[in-house]
Amino acid sequence: MRDKRRKTGFTLIEVIIVLAVISILASILVPIAVRNIDDARLAAATKDTQSIATAIVNFHIDVRPYWPAYSTQSNFTNHNPDVYILESENGNVPTANHNEYWISTFKHDTLENQLLLNNPDYPNWKGPYLGSIKADPWGNHYYVSIGSLWDKNWSAAGPANSPAQAWAISAGPNGNIDTDPKGPLNSDPTPPPGDDIGFLVSSYNG
Repeated sequence: MRDKRRKTGFTLIEVIIVLAVISILASILVPIAVRNIDDARLAAATKDTQSIATAIVNFHIDVRPYWPAYSTQSNFTNHNPDVYILESENGNVPTANHNEYWISTFKHDTLENQLLLNNPDYPNWKGPYLGSIKADPWGNHYYVSIGSLWDKNWSAAGPANSPAQAWAISAGPNGNIDTDPKGPLNSDPTPPPGDDIGFLVSSYNG
């Protein structure tokens, strides 16, 4: 006698319907998830640049009149800073079209030497001023145009009579530094508009 019990399983039509529903849900949820990831990265980079800027200010409060701009060959007695760019050790080197000074090795030092290790040996240094310095959310170095705080001819981001100002900066999602170290954020004259993330350090009284 034939077994008339219904066989279990999905028909081809049912499988197609399920796949269609999954595809529709994915098309809705994936962009939301990607946007949330992007927003989280932007927020993290903003927080990190602010933390680096705050650490530099706290450093200066402790060891005034010095900024973290002296290499191991610096002469503290004669107050001769010689570092223009600070960069984090962790991460990759971004591009810096038209703003190559950020990533050149000339007159550079690391944020770790200055803010975590006290190298060189600053008087009254009370750090470390940060717990750690990681790469930015896109895997690149963070940078600070510290030379703007001691070389008045290299002052950044403000009118002639404004306080000396320097950027703590991430190259942002596109991985290119679009900011002139002596100009406002995203001041690269070439299109498209830049996406750097930065926080200003200001010196009102040296």
